[in-house]
Amino acid sequence: MIRKVYSNLAQKILKQKKLSLLARFGGQYLLINASRMVGKPLCGPVFGILILTYRCNLQCSYCDMPETARLCSGKSMPELDTAGFKRVIDDFATLGVKAIAFTGGEPLLRQDIPELIAYAHQRGIMGHLSTNGMLINAGNAAALLQTGLESISISLDGSTADVHQLTRRAKGAYDRALAALRTLVSVRNSLKAPVRIKILTVVNKHNIDDIRNILELAAREGIDGVELMPCQPLLSGGHGEEFTYDDDFVGKVDRTVAELVANRRLRSMIDNSSLHLDSFKNSFSGQPSTFPCYAGFASIVVDCYGDLYPCHPWANWRNMSLNIADKGLVKIWNSPEYQKYRDQTVQCGKCYLNCQTELSIMLGLVRSSVRNRLTNAGS
Repeated sequence: MIRKVYSNLAQKILKQKKLSLLARFGGQYLLINASRMVGKPLCGPVFGILILTYRCNLQCSYCDMPETARLCSGKSMPELDTAGFKRVIDDFATLGVKAIAFTGGEPLLRQDIPELIAYAHQRGIMGHLSTNGMLINAGNAAALLQTGLESISISLDGSTADVHQLTRRAKGAYDRALAALRTLVSVRNSLKAPVRIKILTVVNKHNIDDIRNILELAAREGIDGVELMPCQPLLSGGHGEEFTYDDDFVGKVDRTVAELVANRRLRSMIDNSSLHLDSFKNSFSGQPSTFPCYAGFASIVVDCYGDLYPCHPWANWRNMSLNIADKGLVKIWNSPEYQKYRDQTVQCGKCYLNCQTELSIMLGLVRSSVRNRLTNAGS
């Protein structure tokens, strides 16, 4: 089973009878696979991430975005303005990007988010917004849900305030996240807007016993799905006991995943692919990923300063970066300098985060399918 967002998209395209669009998707996926094989881009990326700001109104225990914001505050250049991000979206469209994740930090600290999402929609690019929900209200919920947005996720790490508070570390964060979910569902239903509303849960040692309860909460509240993401050191440079996992915890993760997958009703609430869920044990035990990484071939990341990366973790690590002000995004994509990113990500194996891993799983399945067909045709 592939990630639910991908299967839903395919069904949506088929329902609208946009077979030429489906064919273009398929062709691009084949070219991305071929690009990784030959070690150079034969097409543009399918997935873009915009880190709209590093600023955040929470201080989550496993995240270093506030620290990144402090480090970046000394930059001589300000965050990209609305026009600057629109130029990035134009370049994404030129390269063939099909979907953009609008993220942060906390993206809703910017006032231009609805405008940027609507602009991407006008350029034929699907949009997903990730937010902690602290700033959601009826007014901006209505604005967001009428932009052409494909989906929105609210971060929720516990089914109760006590559990959520252990990682989110802000008074009232649970109540406001739950209120945001309820507001979005209510406004979505009122507007009849075709937007998927999801919960994003970072699986960690504080909430592993609460995952089932989070899924039950989502079902009760009319939420469309829950994305589970393993808490990894790469979220904040690997510091602190937050990322120290013993064998008992790893075993508990394995048992929890098995129980959820075996429960058809609860499994239907989980957006993750089965392969990704199965990999959680390896993630928490520190084993390298067995999935081929397509970062820099299938994905591209631009942050609020115009710095360009192959994937979100690289932006977290503040690894070597190029800036769109230097020679432009499209030229950078095809440059020898950016090729150095690809050469390194192919050997990475560190990441189990949803944004990159699920995309790599799907592309790996495409590659396996093509290989099997060629083998069968030749036999």
